[in-house]
Amino acid sequence: MASIKDILKSYSKGQVSKMRGKVVETIPRNVYARTSAGLGTVNDAFDITIEGVLKRVKDENKWKEYVDLHS
Repeated sequence: MASIKDILKSYSKGQVSKMRGKVVETIPRNVYARTSAGLGTVNDAFDITIEGVLKRVKDENKWKEYVDLHS
C-alpha cells in the first residue's frame, strides 16, 4: 500500500505548481463568513452552494411543463 507521502512525492514540480495555481484561483469563491457582518456583497461557499441547488430545482421545474415524468 502506498503512503500519502509517496504519492505526493510522485508529482513533478510542474504538476505541483499547476495544482497550487488552481487552488489559489478557487479560494476567493470558497470563503466562509465568520463575522456578524458577513461578507457584504461577496457570496461565501454556503451561498454559492444554495444558489446552485435552487437553480437546479428551478431548471427541473421548467422541464416539468414539457415532459410527463410519470410515463
